[in-house]
Amino acid sequence: QAVGAVPFNFQPKPYRTPRPTWKRYQE
Repeated sequence: QAVGAVPFNFQPKPYRTPRPTWKRYQE
């Protein structure tokens, strides 16, 4: 499960919008 790692490595600012970020990728 790299869902939490995807946005962190993909997005430069995951701490700003971690929920909507990883949620978008999951959907």
